[in-house]
Amino acid sequence: MKTFAFWMMLLVQLLSSKAAVAQVASAEDHTGVYRLHPNLETVELVRVTPAEIKPGLVYNYYNEQLGERAWGLAKKGGGFEFAFGEGTVMPTTAFDLQLSPEMQARMLNERAPGLLKQLDNVGRSAAVQLNGKGVWELLRYPSSARVFDLATGERWEWHGNRRVAVLHVGGNLWHIVEGRYYPVTIATTLGCR
Repeated sequence: MKTFAFWMMLLVQLLSSKAAVAQVASAEDHTGVYRLHPNLETVELVRVTPAEIKPGLVYNYYNEQLGERAWGLAKKGGGFEFAFGEGTVMPTTAFDLQLSPEMQARMLNERAPGLLKQLDNVGRSAAVQLNGKGVWELLRYPSSARVFDLATGERWEWHGNRRVAVLHVGGNLWHIVEGRYYPVTIATTLGCR
């Protein structure tokens, strides 16, 4: 129960302007891998060693293919799956936060009294969404995980533990324009709508 409360607290902190600034790693850092670390004032990025990386959890890393930093899921054996794009949604339990139950409870009580009860009533866990600046923001409604992969142009959704591709009549590739997803087709490739 306290763990769930902490995840809710993380989401509230992700909305503050201080937290948004602290979530962005230096573009010049091509080797560091970072995890989110909330405290009572901000949410910071903490550099982790390769031995500390936990497969299946979300980290910030440098994506060679894109030539920029991205968020993605750590893979067993090393490396990352996905380069999360704008609109990606992940459950808060997918982050490697490393805080004690006492600190989780304290943060929740100070920042969002009553939030845990509200989510318990609907029987769902909280989720965050990646904005166009690479900052995670609280979703104020339940949602399943969704990924837009910048490296491949593919979209994925999770239905329980099953990952499924999001398809359209022209295939499986998408692009994002002004925060909205559009199918990649011959017409869009040629600049038509």
